[in-house]
Amino acid sequence: MSSTVAIVGRPNVGKSTLFNRIVGRKTAIVDDEPGVTRDRIISTAEWNNHTITLVDTGGLVPTGKRGLIALIQAQTKRAIQEADAIICVFDGREGFVAADAEIVRMLRKANKPVFFAVNKIDTKRLEELVRDFYPLGTQSLFPISAESGTGVIELMEEVIKELHMEEPGQQAVKGVEKPFARVSIVGRPNVGKSTLLNRLLGDERALVDEAPGTTRDSLDTLMQNGGRTYLLIDTAGIRRKSRVKRGAEFYSVRRAFQAIGRSDISLLLIDAIEGPTSQDLRLLSHIFSERKACALIVNKWDALKGSRTNQKEIVSFLRRKHRILPYIPILFISALTGEGVQELFPTIERIIEEYRKRITTSVLNTAIENAVKASPPPSSRGRRVRFYYSTQISSAPPNLVVFTNYPEAIPESYCRYLEASLRKKFLFTGTPLVLLFKRKK
Repeated sequence: MSSTVAIVGRPNVGKSTLFNRIVGRKTAIVDDEPGVTRDRIISTAEWNNHTITLVDTGGLVPTGKRGLIALIQAQTKRAIQEADAIICVFDGREGFVAADAEIVRMLRKANKPVFFAVNKIDTKRLEELVRDFYPLGTQSLFPISAESGTGVIELMEEVIKELHMEEPGQQAVKGVEKPFARVSIVGRPNVGKSTLLNRLLGDERALVDEAPGTTRDSLDTLMQNGGRTYLLIDTAGIRRKSRVKRGAEFYSVRRAFQAIGRSDISLLLIDAIEGPTSQDLRLLSHIFSERKACALIVNKWDALKGSRTNQKEIVSFLRRKHRILPYIPILFISALTGEGVQELFPTIERIIEEYRKRITTSVLNTAIENAVKASPPPSSRGRRVRFYYSTQISSAPPNLVVFTNYPEAIPESYCRYLEASLRKKFLFTGTPLVLLFKRKK
């Protein structure tokens, strides 16, 4: 097992920049706005052939006792409890302030190895600023620049040494099981994405708050269900592009779209109380344009229990909203109470099976021949369009190639007809179906 190192400190001292520097990629969002990191961001990092689990945390504010600030503090304190070592980051240019002193007192009570990193010391001229921190009375004081990387190597070498990590080759190597599926949880702000993640995990892994936009980063969490491993990715709420401002929210939304791109299936949450919006349908189109599988999750269903609205009416309404929706499973849940959540993983398994499905060439050709007989493609400029044969060239999602004499003459309406015929025969539930028409040489 790798050791866990938590990075803590006041807001906006450079914790996420240091996290990204150690991990070697931009995993945490970095912005000048204080309080950008809210959840714990967890990633593995390779350092001198040693693997460590690195945890970025929200800014500690000793006086913060209420609302979202209190939730962030709870997440940070939990990270401290679970860590094997702690890196406490100070802002070297601001100097040692009263809030820093409070944090140091709290960390010393944790009885863990603590390394104090004085950040933003990126020139020789600024090194004298480190003197402000001498009253700490510790030898574990490291002047660094997370932005440029200055001093980070020395810091991490001491961390590795303190953790008594064995030399590479001496430690037992445990293989990490490849996830059966990577599942992103997406939707507009405040539809219950983090509540659903916490419900699935049975753990307060992501912050949950009534204020829209609580989640800023995409959170990756491995979990087991039914003997299979899943990678769950919670994402920031995605608003209409015109409403997204530059800064932290812009990067949060971009990270959410990236999460869709690296997942196998997206669970698209919609609010049962508000009903489907144009933004929900745009997100659905985006998921399919990324060629990812999808399930539609109607959350907060418990709030409509006393109304006359029933599930059949909602399903019927949704099916008419988008041409893709007839092929997508629709589930009704309450992430808050847990109602219907037990159906999620069987549905994900079924969709992933369809997403990775392969059709033999002979069976596929028979299905297309029958569809063409039932409704032949229209002629173009007096030329008859012929289909010669077809084959599946890849899966995840299924990619089918149909060889024809006149591919550019096949109208979009006939492509949709052919897709509907194939879905009627082979289902492809919840998955995009890619139809390519190529000229036979």
